[in-house]
Amino acid sequence: TSNFLINRHTDNQNVALDYQLDTASPLVNAQAVLYHNKTNMDESRLSDGRSDSTKLDTLGLNLNNRSDFEAVSLLYGIDGYHDDFSADRGGTSRPTPPDASLDVSGEFVQATVPLIKDVLRTELGVRHDSFETEADNLSSSRDDSAVSPSAALIWQADKCLELAVGYDDAFRAPSA
Repeated sequence: TSNFLINRHTDNQNVALDYQLDTASPLVNAQAVLYHNKTNMDESRLSDGRSDSTKLDTLGLNLNNRSDFEAVSLLYGIDGYHDDFSADRGGTSRPTPPDASLDVSGEFVQATVPLIKDVLRTELGVRHDSFETEADNLSSSRDDSAVSPSAALIWQADKCLELAVGYDDAFRAPSA
C-alpha cells in the first residue's frame, strides 16, 4: 500500500440553541438543545491532484427534565439527530462512497436514590436507542434498536472524595 501526501481543507460550522428552564417547582428543571453541524472536507493528492470531497450535515435535538421528589431525583428525556452524508471521489478505479442518511433517536430515565443520607446513594437508569440508515445510491437500508441498563453505587467518602462502582451497557448507531 502507498501513503500519499494530501492537501486537506476542512470547514466546520456549528450552531446550537440551548434553553434552560429552572422553575421554583422541584418537578420542572428542563433543558432543550437544538443543534446543527455542517462539515465539508476537500482533499487533493499532491502527486497527481486527484481530489475527494466529503459533506456531513447533522441536525439534532435533546430534551430533558429533572424532577426532584422527597428523596428521589429523576432525570428523563429524549434525544435524536439526523445525518446526511455525501462524497465524491476523483480518479478512476475507485469505489464511490454511498450517499447516505441516518436517523437516531433515544429515550432515557435515571433515578438517584439516597441509601444513607449524604453518604451513600445509588443511580439506576435505562435507555432505549434506535437507528435507521439508508444508502441512496446503493439501494440499501438497515435499522436496529437496543435497551441499555445502568446501575451505580456511589459513596461520598469526604467533601472532596467520591467513590463509585457501576455497570453500564451502551448501544451505538453506525455512522452514515
